[in-house]
Amino acid sequence: MSDIIFKLRQGGGKLSDDSVLRLAAARMQCEVAVLQAILEVESNCRAFDDKGRLIILTEKHVFWRELPQNLRNKAKRLGLAVPKWGKANYKGLGGSGSDARWDRLEAMVELEETAGLRSASYAGPQIMGFNAQLCGYATVQEFVLALAETEANQIE
Repeated sequence: MSDIIFKLRQGGGKLSDDSVLRLAAARMQCEVAVLQAILEVESNCRAFDDKGRLIILTEKHVFWRELPQNLRNKAKRLGLAVPKWGKANYKGLGGSGSDARWDRLEAMVELEETAGLRSASYAGPQIMGFNAQLCGYATVQEFVLALAETEANQIE
């Protein structure tokens, strides 16, 4: 198991109070209800699962796009990547907090760490890993580890 997946599977994320959401809404000049609606739709307002791990969802079609071409066929044979989105991509993943979701992310990361991490959505807002730099992080690894620490990091 990769170091980053080991750390993420440990859980231990810390929840925040409502002040974080209020401050974020004020900074973005929107109503708190707008941010709450996004969190409700994306993760049922859950930052972490029952084990304290990030809420995640892997995207096979994004993994295909993020992978170097020489790894795409291997990923496809392993059932980790497909060229196009389809509902079948989520078959067998279970609900939010499912170990199957973590198992798939782990397999993706084992094949190619950066592509794997960039190909999942994380936390309450379900932000895709490929948006790490847009969110102010130098790497997707830093981004995901920050989201795993606290709910406040997810909102900021």
